[in-house]
Amino acid sequence: MTVVVWSWAAGPDVTGGQARTGAEEEPAMMWGWNGWSWWGWALMSFSMVAFWGLVIWGIVALFRRPGDGRPERPDPERILAERFARGEIDEEEYHRRLQALRSTNGRPADLSR
Repeated sequence: MTVVVWSWAAGPDVTGGQARTGAEEEPAMMWGWNGWSWWGWALMSFSMVAFWGLVIWGIVALFRRPGDGRPERPDPERILAERFARGEIDEEEYHRRLQALRSTNGRPADLSR
């Protein structure tokens, strides 16, 4: 009688009628897995987070329409010009406020005066 014993490391082995003992066989489960060090687990964790992040980003990008953001804030000088054009302020008020806007040079105006 011929007994065939399978080992993942060596493949099928015909032993000529004698079965191998348990001490000679290698475990078939987790063959070649010698355990991961900390970097293996860190790489696996990072890869999983990156994968799901890309999936979520792709879904959001797929359903987002162009222009779905915050509306742009209008320029203060443009608001002032529109108020002047609608007649809400007179010319003197317009020039005074325009000068105040331009005198700050991009810095917040001192409102304590």
